[in-house]
Amino acid sequence: MNAGFEKVDEAEKITRQEHAKLSNRNYKVTGVLLVVYLAVRLLHWVIGFPSSLTEVNYGVVSILGVIYLGYVLELLGASFREVRLRSKETNNRLEQIEKQIDSKIMRISKRLAVIESALKVRAGAQEENPDIEDEEADKEDAENAETRAELIAKYRESAERGEAWGQHNLGITYYNGDRGARDYAQAAFWFRKAAVQSLSARLGDESSLYFLAESIYANKEALPSDYEEALQWYRKVSEQNSIWSENAEYTLGNIYETGKGVPKDYIEAVRWWQKAADRGYEMAHYHLGNLFAKGAEGVPQDYSEAYFRLCVAVSGKGLGPMQKYAIGERDEVANHLTPEVLFQTQERAQKWIEAHPKSL
Repeated sequence: MNAGFEKVDEAEKITRQEHAKLSNRNYKVTGVLLVVYLAVRLLHWVIGFPSSLTEVNYGVVSILGVIYLGYVLELLGASFREVRLRSKETNNRLEQIEKQIDSKIMRISKRLAVIESALKVRAGAQEENPDIEDEEADKEDAENAETRAELIAKYRESAERGEAWGQHNLGITYYNGDRGARDYAQAAFWFRKAAVQSLSARLGDESSLYFLAESIYANKEALPSDYEEALQWYRKVSEQNSIWSENAEYTLGNIYETGKGVPKDYIEAVRWWQKAADRGYEMAHYHLGNLFAKGAEGVPQDYSEAYFRLCVAVSGKGLGPMQKYAIGERDEVANHLTPEVLFQTQERAQKWIEAHPKSL
Protein backbone atom coordinates (compact mmCIF):
# COMPACT_ATOMS: atom_id res chain seq x y z
CA MET A 1 0.00 0.00 0.00
CA ASN A 2 1.37 3.42 -0.92
CA ALA A 3 2.03 6.37 1.38
CA GLY A 4 -1.29 8.06 0.56
CA PHE A 5 -3.32 5.05 1.62
CA GLU A 6 -1.24 4.62 4.78
CA LYS A 7 -2.05 8.20 5.83
CA VAL A 8 -5.77 7.58 5.35
CA ASP A 9 -5.66 4.35 7.36
CA GLU A 10 -3.71 6.04 10.16
CA ALA A 11 -6.22 8.91 10.34
CA GLU A 12 -9.10 6.45 10.39
CA LYS A 13 -7.44 4.54 13.22
CA ILE A 14 -7.05 7.76 15.26
CA THR A 15 -10.72 8.66 14.68
CA ARG A 16 -11.88 5.28 15.94
CA GLN A 17 -9.62 5.50 18.99
CA GLU A 18 -11.10 8.91 19.88
CA HIS A 19 -14.59 7.50 19.45
CA ALA A 20 -13.78 4.60 21.77
CA LYS A 21 -12.42 6.98 24.44
CA LEU A 22 -15.57 9.10 24.21
CA SER A 23 -17.77 6.04 24.64
CA ASN A 24 -15.82 4.86 27.68
CA ARG A 25 -16.02 8.31 29.27
CA ASN A 26 -19.77 8.54 28.72
CA TYR A 27 -20.27 5.08 30.18
CA LYS A 28 -18.30 6.03 33.29
CA VAL A 29 -20.14 9.35 33.84
CA THR A 30 -23.48 7.65 33.33
CA GLY A 31 -22.53 4.91 35.76
CA VAL A 32 -21.48 7.42 38.44
CA LEU A 33 -24.75 9.34 38.10
CA LEU A 34 -26.80 6.17 38.37
CA VAL A 35 -24.90 5.13 41.51
CA VAL A 36 -25.47 8.56 43.09
CA TYR A 37 -29.11 8.51 42.10
CA LEU A 38 -29.65 5.03 43.55
CA ALA A 39 -27.87 6.08 46.78
CA VAL A 40 -30.18 9.10 47.16
CA ARG A 41 -33.23 6.93 46.55
CA LEU A 42 -32.00 4.44 49.15
CA LEU A 43 -31.58 7.24 51.75
CA HIS A 44 -35.07 8.49 50.99
CA TRP A 45 -36.50 5.00 51.47
CA VAL A 46 -34.58 4.33 54.73
CA ILE A 47 -34.70 7.69 56.54
CA GLY A 48 -37.03 9.79 54.44
CA PHE A 49 -34.33 12.20 53.17
CA PRO A 50 -34.73 14.19 51.08
CA SER A 51 -38.38 14.90 51.50
CA SER A 52 -39.05 15.09 47.75
CA LEU A 53 -37.20 13.39 44.88
CA THR A 54 -39.01 15.16 42.07
CA GLU A 55 -36.29 17.75 41.51
CA VAL A 56 -33.60 15.11 41.95
CA ASN A 57 -35.26 12.94 39.27
CA TYR A 58 -35.56 15.86 36.89
CA GLY A 59 -31.96 16.88 37.46
CA VAL A 60 -30.56 13.39 36.91
CA VAL A 61 -32.68 12.84 33.80
CA SER A 62 -31.61 16.22 32.38
CA ILE A 63 -27.92 15.51 32.98
CA LEU A 64 -28.25 12.06 31.42
CA GLY A 65 -30.05 13.61 28.46
CA VAL A 66 -27.28 16.16 27.88
CA ILE A 67 -24.62 13.43 28.14
CA TYR A 68 -26.36 11.19 25.64
CA LEU A 69 -27.07 14.10 23.29
CA GLY A 70 -23.35 14.97 23.31
CA TYR A 71 -22.52 11.33 22.73
CA VAL A 72 -24.90 11.14 19.75
CA LEU A 73 -23.45 14.34 18.25
CA GLU A 74 -19.88 13.06 18.64
CA LEU A 75 -20.94 9.76 17.12
CA LEU A 76 -22.40 11.57 14.10
CA GLY A 77 -19.23 13.68 13.81
CA ALA A 78 -17.04 10.58 13.87
CA SER A 79 -19.24 9.00 11.19
CA PHE A 80 -18.92 12.06 8.94
CA ARG A 81 -15.15 12.09 9.42
CA GLU A 82 -14.93 8.44 8.46
CA VAL A 83 -17.04 9.06 5.32
CA ARG A 84 -14.66 11.88 4.30
CA LEU A 85 -11.66 9.65 4.92
CA ARG A 86 -13.18 6.86 2.84
CA SER A 87 -13.85 9.36 0.05
CA LYS A 88 -10.23 10.54 0.19
CA GLU A 89 -8.99 6.95 -0.01
CA THR A 90 -11.17 6.33 -3.06
CA ASN A 91 -9.85 9.49 -4.74
CA ASN A 92 -6.26 8.40 -4.08
CA ARG A 93 -6.91 5.02 -5.67
CA LEU A 94 -8.58 6.64 -8.68
CA GLU A 95 -5.54 8.93 -9.04
CA GLN A 96 -3.20 5.93 -9.03
CA ILE A 97 -5.30 4.24 -11.73
CA GLU A 98 -5.28 7.47 -13.76
CA LYS A 99 -1.47 7.66 -13.56
CA GLN A 100 -1.19 4.05 -14.75
CA ILE A 101 -3.45 4.83 -17.72
CA ASP A 102 -1.41 7.97 -18.51
CA SER A 103 1.79 5.93 -18.43
CA LYS A 104 0.41 3.31 -20.84
CA ILE A 105 -0.89 5.98 -23.21
CA MET A 106 2.52 7.69 -23.09
CA ARG A 107 4.30 4.46 -24.08
CA ILE A 108 1.90 3.90 -26.97
CA SER A 109 2.30 7.50 -28.17
CA LYS A 110 6.08 7.21 -27.98
CA ARG A 111 6.03 4.02 -30.06
CA LEU A 112 3.87 5.76 -32.69
CA ALA A 113 6.36 8.65 -32.73
CA VAL A 114 9.21 6.20 -33.35
CA ILE A 115 7.37 4.65 -36.31
CA GLU A 116 6.68 8.09 -37.74
CA SER A 117 10.32 9.07 -37.20
CA ALA A 118 11.57 6.04 -39.10
CA LEU A 119 9.49 7.12 -42.09
CA LYS A 120 10.89 10.67 -41.88
CA VAL A 121 14.44 9.32 -41.80
CA ARG A 122 14.22 7.67 -45.18
CA ALA A 123 12.70 10.78 -46.76
CA GLY A 124 15.27 12.98 -45.03
CA ALA A 125 18.22 10.87 -46.17
CA GLN A 126 17.43 11.58 -49.80
CA GLU A 127 16.96 15.32 -49.27
CA GLU A 128 20.02 15.83 -47.06
CA ASN A 129 22.47 13.68 -49.05
CA PRO A 130 22.46 14.80 -52.74
CA ASP A 131 25.28 12.39 -53.60
CA ILE A 132 23.07 9.39 -52.98
CA GLU A 133 19.85 10.81 -54.40
CA ASP A 134 20.01 8.75 -57.58
CA GLU A 135 20.97 5.62 -55.68
CA GLU A 136 18.03 6.13 -53.30
CA ALA A 137 15.64 6.65 -56.21
CA ASP A 138 16.81 3.44 -57.89
CA LYS A 139 16.57 1.55 -54.61
CA GLU A 140 13.04 2.85 -54.07
CA ASP A 141 12.00 1.63 -57.53
CA ALA A 142 13.42 -1.84 -56.93
CA GLU A 143 12.28 -2.19 -53.31
CA ASN A 144 8.97 -3.84 -54.15
CA ALA A 145 10.85 -6.67 -55.87
CA GLU A 146 13.37 -7.19 -53.05
CA THR A 147 12.91 -9.10 -49.86
CA ARG A 148 13.41 -7.40 -46.53
CA ALA A 149 16.60 -9.39 -45.99
CA GLU A 150 18.07 -8.13 -49.26
CA LEU A 151 17.25 -4.54 -48.30
CA ILE A 152 18.95 -4.96 -44.93
CA ALA A 153 21.96 -6.44 -46.71
CA LYS A 154 22.21 -3.28 -48.82
CA TYR A 155 22.04 -1.14 -45.67
CA ARG A 156 24.90 -3.17 -44.23
CA GLU A 157 27.01 -2.84 -47.35
CA SER A 158 26.47 0.91 -47.32
CA ALA A 159 27.18 1.11 -43.58
CA GLU A 160 30.41 -0.84 -43.90
CA ARG A 161 31.50 1.49 -46.71
CA GLY A 162 31.20 4.27 -44.13
CA GLU A 163 28.09 5.92 -45.56
CA ALA A 164 26.04 7.72 -42.92
CA TRP A 165 22.65 6.96 -44.49
CA GLY A 166 23.40 3.22 -44.53
CA GLN A 167 24.65 3.29 -40.95
CA HIS A 168 21.52 5.09 -39.84
CA ASN A 169 19.12 2.76 -41.65
CA LEU A 170 20.97 -0.29 -40.38
CA GLY A 171 20.57 1.12 -36.89
CA ILE A 172 16.84 1.49 -37.54
CA THR A 173 16.56 -2.20 -38.44
CA TYR A 174 18.13 -3.17 -35.10
CA TYR A 175 16.06 -0.58 -33.24
CA ASN A 176 12.75 -1.79 -34.72
CA GLY A 177 13.67 -5.47 -34.53
CA ASP A 178 13.52 -6.02 -38.29
CA ARG A 179 16.23 -8.65 -37.91
CA GLY A 180 14.31 -10.52 -35.20
CA ALA A 181 14.56 -9.43 -31.60
CA ARG A 182 15.38 -5.80 -30.97
CA ASP A 183 19.03 -5.13 -30.29
CA TYR A 184 19.48 -1.67 -28.80
CA ALA A 185 23.22 -2.18 -28.32
CA GLN A 186 23.77 -2.83 -32.05
CA ALA A 187 21.37 -0.01 -32.92
CA ALA A 188 23.38 2.39 -30.74
CA PHE A 189 26.62 1.15 -32.36
CA TRP A 190 25.48 2.14 -35.89
CA PHE A 191 23.61 5.28 -34.84
CA ARG A 192 26.79 6.48 -33.10
CA LYS A 193 28.78 6.10 -36.31
CA ALA A 194 26.14 8.01 -38.29
CA ALA A 195 25.85 10.68 -35.56
CA VAL A 196 29.59 11.31 -35.47
CA GLN A 197 29.65 11.75 -39.25
CA SER A 198 26.63 14.05 -39.11
CA LEU A 199 28.29 16.30 -36.54
CA SER A 200 31.76 16.32 -38.07
CA ALA A 201 30.57 16.85 -41.66
CA ARG A 202 27.64 19.07 -40.61
CA LEU A 203 25.23 17.00 -42.65
CA GLY A 204 22.26 18.37 -40.73
CA ASP A 205 20.88 14.89 -39.98
CA GLU A 206 20.03 15.09 -36.27
CA SER A 207 17.83 11.98 -36.46
CA SER A 208 20.87 9.76 -35.86
CA LEU A 209 21.71 11.72 -32.70
CA TYR A 210 18.15 11.35 -31.45
CA PHE A 211 17.90 7.62 -32.15
CA LEU A 212 21.32 7.09 -30.62
CA ALA A 213 20.02 8.58 -27.37
CA GLU A 214 16.82 6.52 -27.68
CA SER A 215 18.74 3.27 -28.22
CA ILE A 216 21.05 3.83 -25.25
CA TYR A 217 18.21 4.80 -22.95
CA ALA A 218 16.00 1.88 -24.01
CA ASN A 219 18.73 -0.72 -23.45
CA LYS A 220 17.73 -2.85 -20.43
CA GLU A 221 21.40 -3.60 -19.68
CA ALA A 222 22.26 0.11 -19.58
CA LEU A 223 24.56 1.31 -16.80
CA PRO A 224 24.28 4.66 -14.97
CA SER A 225 27.04 6.01 -17.21
CA ASP A 226 25.03 4.94 -20.27
CA TYR A 227 22.02 6.93 -19.09
CA GLU A 228 24.24 9.97 -18.66
CA GLU A 229 25.52 9.57 -22.22
CA ALA A 230 21.94 9.28 -23.48
CA LEU A 231 21.04 12.53 -21.72
CA GLN A 232 24.04 14.23 -23.32
CA TRP A 233 22.88 13.17 -26.80
CA TYR A 234 19.31 14.32 -26.10
CA ARG A 235 20.69 17.70 -25.03
CA LYS A 236 22.87 17.81 -28.16
CA VAL A 237 19.78 17.27 -30.33
CA SER A 238 18.01 20.07 -28.45
CA GLU A 239 20.88 22.43 -29.27
CA GLN A 240 20.60 21.71 -33.00
CA ASN A 241 17.19 23.46 -33.26
CA SER A 242 15.96 20.90 -35.78
CA ILE A 243 12.69 19.02 -36.19
CA TRP A 244 14.10 16.44 -33.77
CA SER A 245 14.78 18.96 -31.02
CA GLU A 246 11.22 19.01 -29.71
CA ASN A 247 11.21 15.20 -29.52
CA ALA A 248 14.44 15.24 -27.52
CA GLU A 249 13.20 17.95 -25.16
CA TYR A 250 9.87 16.21 -24.62
CA THR A 251 11.68 12.94 -23.87
CA LEU A 252 14.01 14.69 -21.39
CA GLY A 253 10.93 16.02 -19.60
CA ASN A 254 9.53 12.49 -19.38
CA ILE A 255 12.84 11.16 -18.04
CA TYR A 256 13.02 13.70 -15.20
CA GLU A 257 9.32 13.23 -14.43
CA THR A 258 9.65 9.43 -14.10
CA GLY A 259 13.17 9.46 -12.62
CA LYS A 260 14.59 6.56 -14.67
CA GLY A 261 18.37 6.82 -14.62
CA VAL A 262 18.26 10.25 -12.96
CA PRO A 263 16.86 11.63 -9.68
CA LYS A 264 13.20 12.50 -10.11
CA ASP A 265 12.99 16.26 -10.62
CA TYR A 266 9.65 17.87 -11.51
CA ILE A 267 11.20 21.31 -11.87
CA GLU A 268 13.63 19.98 -14.48
CA ALA A 269 10.77 18.11 -16.18
CA VAL A 270 8.83 21.38 -16.47
CA ARG A 271 11.91 23.13 -17.89
CA TRP A 272 12.33 20.62 -20.73
CA TRP A 273 8.62 20.29 -21.46
CA GLN A 274 8.50 24.07 -21.61
CA LYS A 275 11.22 24.06 -24.30
CA ALA A 276 9.31 21.50 -26.37
CA ALA A 277 6.03 23.36 -25.82
CA ASP A 278 7.60 26.60 -27.05
CA ARG A 279 8.27 24.79 -30.33
CA GLY A 280 4.57 23.89 -30.56
CA TYR A 281 4.77 20.29 -29.33
CA GLU A 282 1.21 19.48 -28.17
CA MET A 283 2.16 16.51 -25.97
CA ALA A 284 4.50 18.76 -23.97
CA HIS A 285 1.65 21.22 -23.42
CA TYR A 286 -0.55 18.35 -22.30
CA HIS A 287 1.93 17.07 -19.71
CA LEU A 288 2.51 20.59 -18.40
CA GLY A 289 -1.24 21.07 -18.04
CA ASN A 290 -1.61 17.76 -16.25
CA LEU A 291 1.24 18.54 -13.86
CA PHE A 292 0.02 22.06 -13.02
CA ALA A 293 -3.50 20.74 -12.42
CA LYS A 294 -2.28 18.32 -9.76
CA GLY A 295 0.83 20.04 -8.47
CA ALA A 296 4.01 18.22 -7.50
CA GLU A 297 7.17 18.66 -5.45
CA GLY A 298 8.56 22.07 -6.40
CA VAL A 299 5.65 22.73 -8.81
CA PRO A 300 2.70 24.49 -7.14
CA GLN A 301 -0.84 23.72 -8.24
CA ASP A 302 -1.95 26.36 -10.77
CA TYR A 303 -5.36 25.80 -12.39
CA SER A 304 -5.05 28.85 -14.65
CA GLU A 305 -1.72 27.64 -16.10
CA ALA A 306 -3.08 24.10 -16.35
CA TYR A 307 -6.13 25.30 -18.31
CA PHE A 308 -3.95 27.38 -20.65
CA ARG A 309 -1.68 24.41 -21.41
CA LEU A 310 -4.57 22.01 -21.99
CA CYS A 311 -6.32 24.52 -24.28
CA VAL A 312 -3.20 24.75 -26.44
CA ALA A 313 -2.69 20.97 -26.35
CA VAL A 314 -6.18 20.17 -27.70
CA SER A 315 -6.10 22.94 -30.33
CA GLY A 316 -4.03 20.80 -32.71
CA LYS A 317 -3.91 17.15 -33.73
CA GLY A 318 -0.72 16.15 -31.96
CA LEU A 319 -2.48 14.24 -29.16
CA GLY A 320 -4.00 11.68 -31.50
CA PRO A 321 -6.22 9.20 -29.60
CA MET A 322 -5.67 11.16 -26.37
CA GLN A 323 -7.52 14.20 -27.75
CA LYS A 324 -10.92 13.36 -26.24
CA TYR A 325 -9.37 12.46 -22.90
CA ALA A 326 -7.44 15.77 -22.78
CA ILE A 327 -10.58 17.79 -23.58
CA GLY A 328 -12.29 16.19 -20.59
CA GLU A 329 -9.34 17.14 -18.37
CA ARG A 330 -9.42 20.71 -19.68
CA ASP A 331 -13.13 21.05 -18.89
CA GLU A 332 -12.60 19.59 -15.42
CA VAL A 333 -9.87 22.17 -14.67
CA ALA A 334 -12.20 24.95 -15.87
CA ASN A 335 -14.52 24.17 -12.96
CA HIS A 336 -11.83 25.45 -10.57
CA LEU A 337 -11.61 28.90 -12.22
CA THR A 338 -13.76 31.96 -11.71
CA PRO A 339 -15.57 33.26 -14.83
CA GLU A 340 -13.19 36.23 -15.02
CA VAL A 341 -10.01 34.12 -14.78
CA LEU A 342 -11.47 31.56 -17.20
CA PHE A 343 -12.14 34.24 -19.81
CA GLN A 344 -8.66 35.77 -19.41
CA THR A 345 -6.99 32.37 -19.74
CA GLN A 346 -9.01 31.53 -22.85
CA GLU A 347 -7.88 34.81 -24.44
CA ARG A 348 -4.27 34.04 -23.53
CA ALA A 349 -4.52 30.56 -25.09
CA GLN A 350 -6.13 31.94 -28.27
CA LYS A 351 -3.35 34.49 -28.72
CA TRP A 352 -0.69 31.81 -28.24
CA ILE A 353 -2.36 29.51 -30.79
CA GLU A 354 -2.60 32.29 -33.37
CA ALA A 355 1.07 33.18 -32.86
CA HIS A 356 2.22 29.53 -33.19
CA PRO A 357 0.45 28.04 -36.24
CA LYS A 358 2.71 24.96 -36.07
CA SER A 359 0.63 23.58 -33.21
CA LEU A 360 -2.51 23.49 -35.36
